[in-house]
Parts: sequence; C-alpha cells; structure tokens
Amino acid sequence: MYNMIDEQWRNFSEVYPTIAICGDIRIWQDFYSPQLDNKRDILVWLPPDYATSERRYPVIYVHDAQNIFANELSFVGEWGFDETMTALASEGISAIIVGVNNMGEARRVEYSPFDWEYGKGLGDAYLAFLTDTLKPLIDTHFRTQTHPSHNGLLGSSMGGLISLYGIAISDVFGFGGVFSPYFAPDNGAIHRVVEQRLSPNKRIYMDVGTREADNLNVPPEEKDVASQRYLESVRQMDRLLRQKGYDDHHYLYVEDEGGIHHEIAWARRLPNAIRFLLSELSY
Repeated sequence: MYNMIDEQWRNFSEVYPTIAICGDIRIWQDFYSPQLDNKRDILVWLPPDYATSERRYPVIYVHDAQNIFANELSFVGEWGFDETMTALASEGISAIIVGVNNMGEARRVEYSPFDWEYGKGLGDAYLAFLTDTLKPLIDTHFRTQTHPSHNGLLGSSMGGLISLYGIAISDVFGFGGVFSPYFAPDNGAIHRVVEQRLSPNKRIYMDVGTREADNLNVPPEEKDVASQRYLESVRQMDRLLRQKGYDDHHYLYVEDEGGIHHEIAWARRLPNAIRFLLSELSY
C-alpha cells in the first residue's frame, strides 16, 4: 500500500537507531501543514499482523506524538502506546496509530479552538490539517477503514480538549479518547460547543484524575483547590454528555482516584480506553 522508495516514510529504526520500540513504526519527517504553515513529524504505528494480512484497520489520530512511543523523544514521559497496542492485538483489538507531533509552545493555541490568554485559537486550522491534509495521505498510503465510525481522535489535557471539540464539530471522526481534558480556554466555551453541535452517535471515552494539580505548577497550598476545580470542570462535562443522551453503550467516564496530570496516569488508563473505543468495531 505504501512504497518506501517513492514516498517519504522511513523506518523508525533508521531515524532513531538507538531507541527501542515495540512493533513497526514509520516516520514522515517535517510533514508540511498548509493550514498552519509549519512542519512536524508524523509517526505511524502499524499492527503486528499488518504485513501478513490484507485487513483494513481503524485509525486513531493521537496528539503530542513526542510522548506516546518512547521516553527518549518525550519531554515528560511516554504513554507506551506501542506496547499497549501490541498487547491488545492479542485480544483481537487492533488499530493504526497516527501520532501527530506538537509544535512546542504553539500547542497551547493549536489545540485550542478558542482565543485565550496564550493567543488566538488555531484549533480549527489544526483540525483542518488533520481532516484535509493528513487523513487523505494516511488513507492513501495505508490500509485504513475510512468510515467515520472507524476513525478517532485521542489526547490528554489540551489534547483532550481538541479531541472532544474535533468529534463535536467534524463528521470525519466518530470516536474520541479524552484524557484529563483541560477545559479552561475561553471560560469553558467547549461546553457550549458540545451542547449545540455534538451528535448522539459518537463514541466517547473521557477520564480525569482526582489529583490533577499535584504535579502542575501550582503552589502547594493551592493544590487541593486546584485539583477539585479541575475535577469539577470534567464532571460538568460528564453531566452535559449524559443530559444529551450519552449512555453506557456510547460513553465511558472514569475518575481515577489519586490520578495526576501525567503520562504515567494516562498510560495506566489507556488499555481500557482503547478496549471501549474499538471493541464494537468490525474490520
């Protein structure tokens, strides 16, 4: 489906020969976004049976890709996506993972569809990059399931915000993994978007830790209040989703007792999230 000679995909081991990963990862370095006028690396993890089968697979587009496969590429820690997806494949749960690198400090505006203290929100342009530029490339070069029900977004914190926003406004993505979502931009404007635009046929996993602020840049004496405020903002969204008719069939909400705002916590919750999001898909 893809040609390593004609295209710009390279083996992970060729680009990073000293980093150990689990499985087959391809990289397109400095992939250009006309919507954002910048370049970033795209990493594609392929299921264990990809090379030996003719199956087409669901696709999960994951933000902050520097943090999902290898500690050596991360600025804070890794999710262990490659190990988790390899293990889940033995349960019959498979997907192609498309990791989209962030642009450093620019993630605060690229992952926000709303203007806020860090600048003009570029979330709509970022989603246009995913839907109009990146996804067509992925669907052309790899054996994907192209129906919206088999394509989703996943991320944490600001990545959780843009994932929920993306499935609310877009017909391209049918499910979302929303980890510890940060709903602060524009005083929680995401709630209005979800109320007005989210259709009832999407599939959503959303979670939050009860101690999100413990490892954030918050004065020690304010961590209890900050964690509770973070928790309540996500609980408010949980209530809204249930009011819109999201039941246990289409929606899984998890509160992680003691969970902090870190890849360690998200990695721990990832397997069950993937099981829920992909368990009823046919491919």
